[in-house]
Amino acid sequence: MSTETKKQRKRTISYIINTTDHELMGHHSLGVNSLQYDRERDILVSGGRDGVVSLWEPGKVEDAINPFPSKEDFDSGYDDSEKIKQYIWDNLDNEDEIVRLEGSITGNPLARSWPKASDYRLRDKCHQHLDWINDLKILRADQLVLASCSNDLSVKIWNTQGEHLQTSTLGYHDDYVQSLGYTGGGSHDHQLVSGGLDKTIKVWDLVKGRCLQSYEFQQEKGSVYSVDCYGNYIISGGPTNVISLFDRRDMHKPIKQFLGHTDTIRCLKLGSKSFLSGSSDTTVRLWDLRTNRVMRNFDMHDSSVWSLCVPNVGENEDPSFDVFYSGDRSGLVIKTDLRASDLDPDSTKRDYFNDKVNASLGVSTVVATIGQDNLSTGGVLSIVEGDGSLWTASAVSKDSFISRWALPKTSQLVLYQGIKLYRNLELLGRGGTAVAAAEETQVPSPSDVIHRAGSSGAFSMTSLSNENALDIVSQFSHDDMNQIDEALTSQFTLNNSPDFDGVSTDGEEDSHGRLETYFLSLAGGPNTEYVLSKEGTPEEGHGLDITYEKIPERFVTVVPFNSKALQTIEGSDGLIKARMLNNRRHVATMDQNGCIYIIDVISGKLVKKVVTITEEKVSENSESSSFLDMADRFEDITDNFQTEESLPQWCSVQTKGGMLFITLQESTFTNCEVYSDDFAEAYPEDLCAVPTSEPSRYNLGKTVLRSLLSDFANELFSKKEVELREKRSLIRNKDAAKENAAAGQAASEVSQPTSKKGMWRSRPKSKDTTPTPPSSADKHKKKFFRMSHHHHHQEDTPPSQPSSSQSHSEPNKEAPSSEQPKTAKDVENKKLTDEIQKLSSTEELLDWMDEKGMKGPDTSSSSPEFQYDGKILLTVNENIRTYGNDTKTLFLTHIRNIKPNVDKFEEFLPVWVARAILLGRYPHKDVPKVSFVVTPDQSLADLKPMESTNRLTAYSLLRVGKVIEYINEKLPEEDGDLDLELLCRNRILPDRATLNTIKTRIWKSSSDVELVFRRRGGQRGSDESDKHDGAVSKGRQAQQDRQVEHSPDIEPAQQIEQVVS
Repeated sequence: MSTETKKQRKRTISYIINTTDHELMGHHSLGVNSLQYDRERDILVSGGRDGVVSLWEPGKVEDAINPFPSKEDFDSGYDDSEKIKQYIWDNLDNEDEIVRLEGSITGNPLARSWPKASDYRLRDKCHQHLDWINDLKILRADQLVLASCSNDLSVKIWNTQGEHLQTSTLGYHDDYVQSLGYTGGGSHDHQLVSGGLDKTIKVWDLVKGRCLQSYEFQQEKGSVYSVDCYGNYIISGGPTNVISLFDRRDMHKPIKQFLGHTDTIRCLKLGSKSFLSGSSDTTVRLWDLRTNRVMRNFDMHDSSVWSLCVPNVGENEDPSFDVFYSGDRSGLVIKTDLRASDLDPDSTKRDYFNDKVNASLGVSTVVATIGQDNLSTGGVLSIVEGDGSLWTASAVSKDSFISRWALPKTSQLVLYQGIKLYRNLELLGRGGTAVAAAEETQVPSPSDVIHRAGSSGAFSMTSLSNENALDIVSQFSHDDMNQIDEALTSQFTLNNSPDFDGVSTDGEEDSHGRLETYFLSLAGGPNTEYVLSKEGTPEEGHGLDITYEKIPERFVTVVPFNSKALQTIEGSDGLIKARMLNNRRHVATMDQNGCIYIIDVISGKLVKKVVTITEEKVSENSESSSFLDMADRFEDITDNFQTEESLPQWCSVQTKGGMLFITLQESTFTNCEVYSDDFAEAYPEDLCAVPTSEPSRYNLGKTVLRSLLSDFANELFSKKEVELREKRSLIRNKDAAKENAAAGQAASEVSQPTSKKGMWRSRPKSKDTTPTPPSSADKHKKKFFRMSHHHHHQEDTPPSQPSSSQSHSEPNKEAPSSEQPKTAKDVENKKLTDEIQKLSSTEELLDWMDEKGMKGPDTSSSSPEFQYDGKILLTVNENIRTYGNDTKTLFLTHIRNIKPNVDKFEEFLPVWVARAILLGRYPHKDVPKVSFVVTPDQSLADLKPMESTNRLTAYSLLRVGKVIEYINEKLPEEDGDLDLELLCRNRILPDRATLNTIKTRIWKSSSDVELVFRRRGGQRGSDESDKHDGAVSKGRQAQQDRQVEHSPDIEPAQQIEQVVS
């Protein structure tokens, strides 16, 4: 085992606040990345960028009824590829049937499917990912078991059986996990495939819960954006523009690679013989797995293709790709119907003519457009078909995160297109207007052109015999091959129908204006075979007209089949920016709508909401409005909430998944302390008692940690106490037969801890030592100088009173300095400290405490403790490598669920947290010092010189009031007890201002701070101090109401070793 494996990697603890007051439970924030539909139960599953998986079930369910039936319902009778090809075979020469087909299209709205359920509502939701969920897969339809992957690096399994969703973590990647692949119902239904930005594809065993095989790409741009699998095969794609094929039984290297796309591969769908790919080069391609060649190229989109959907594919079914849906970055959703095409890769009839014929078959319909009115579209991130409708996921607007659309039925259009194509082929052979050069060529009738191919009896609509194909093609030179294209795309009249008069033949617009259509050419641009008639209603839709002459594309506008969604599932606004304010208690955050929230991370409550962008709409002339302007607005507004305090960072804050993450690390969480009187004013309702003696200091990190984990500590100690009582009972029973004296001695040894144990058991909750009360003489003795080693001792006690009571303080612990005399207690304490530091896990620490008989610190301390909302999430994180700050989540729970999960939480708890909450042991921190010079104002020129040097050094949190007290003490007795105030750079300083704040916010230099003292109320040196008058007055009144603070922690910088005792 490697050293890295043995040693526990760095762990942190985070708590997560979501205070958006408009949050809808289960309704996603930021957007939805993935959708799945369970056809067994009619349940829609969504995975959001907020890390939530939600289940949506139908409301009222009825039999699907079409309120607008067409005259001839060809769509219901010809709903699969075999029926469509058979119909074309049977009716190529049936003029009456062709007339009936044309009549069902002309003047009638395009038919649509009608869902059974009128409305979907939330059934259940679960929040177990801490960042974007990127993909979902249904693993078992009989029990609705799901898999998910996320930007939090994890792959999770979800079981919907029972009252609530149950989750487990399958494993991790080293970077964002982007895509999942799964083949159900076969020999591989126990395996899941995942791919991520760590350039790795992993094959997981769902039964054993481990990674079976993996492959890592070595290219610089080897990230995996999409994976899919079928049977033994896995395909993947990403920014290399190359699609790789693997055999999951041997993942050492790809067995094939497919070249052709010119930009990033975004989405893949794999079958047994072919696969479909979507790319940022705006194309969708159908590939032959055997020959590596592109069978069909689709160029309908004008922007990156982000999502693909192949409908009606059940467990272990081979997708045929004769119907698919695609969505792009601009929000366009397209249905492509290829059911009249020959998509069999095994067909032996492959040549130029047959491929051209095959490429001419297919109908692409614009189903919907998402976010077209939004300045920043989020694109179509996922598509799934279910309940007779199409569901799309997006991040455009919270009103359209999940949308439901009616499905256009295109069977009759495919039927008509197939018949028309082969009638055109007949004209091609008979020397029609399309190809004058082929007048003498004898081509079989349309019925003869179509022949049966393959053992299954399926019809190959585009496979001419080699002999006939050669007869046709041989009549053309190389320069005349484009005449075949003209014949295949000619819009000849099948019957004696009148020419369409929507557009004049000279190419100019007539009085009818521009034409509209739902359809796109497979090669790009509008398809002008069918246009919308002027008649119709918004509810029923406009009818279709068949065009019998070519119409210039510039006169045709493509419109979506759905003018509005059947249903949208509303989302909420998630947090996208965060900034810690100077007081280190408040964090400013902003959501995606521009609203700003001031959140108190100590109490976990919302302080203030500032609405900056609500119903405000950006004018059409300001196209560059968006993110940068919002960011600038955020900075400007949060500046108004800043104070002039200067305190060290004790935690890190960031937004992920629409929430605020506050993370505590061992090296920094004890950095920040605030005075108890400031704390009491900020949280008057949360403190049991406001200190009446001199102000002490509270450590923010310790306060938060203790408040977060108080339930855990109490539950753990209760469990240990039960175990200890059982152990004692066993010992008493074992020794019952012994002599009374021996039994009494044994009982004493069990119930009474050793001196070491007693020292720990009597220790206050957050202290290492119990100070002794000061003598009456010490209470009145003023001593302003101290030994230099006091700079390293982090007690809140003034240096002249090392034993004074600190019932309201939060001291930082530290082993005694080497300059202090070593007592027996010091040696014992040092020994215990060394023992504790050697314990590398919480489990070892608890075993050590059991061995020593320790119960942990007392709970009698009056230090503040907050009661947090039970909805706040608590996580334990671990670095994924020994370097860097990338982490994975080991444990996640709501605060309200800590007690029932105490055993699991104990397993993952960082050892430094266990030391703090169980033993009161905190990391040692050196107290920073500030050097400063004190001089009298000119108005005090008549004063006698001070008794000692005016160049001083003190700890950075020393307040101005203490410095004034020190000055009065050092002035001659006849001039003492003056009402003084301090100035820095001609600015009056509040009595509560600290040296660190003065140096950072006012002095702004690395040199010694220069302070000037004068009688209070002297002439103001600068108008800039006006804004501080309120704070000065408030601080002065508070100073008068409290007992005067004792000796400040100040020492002469030049005479540290010459101390006045």
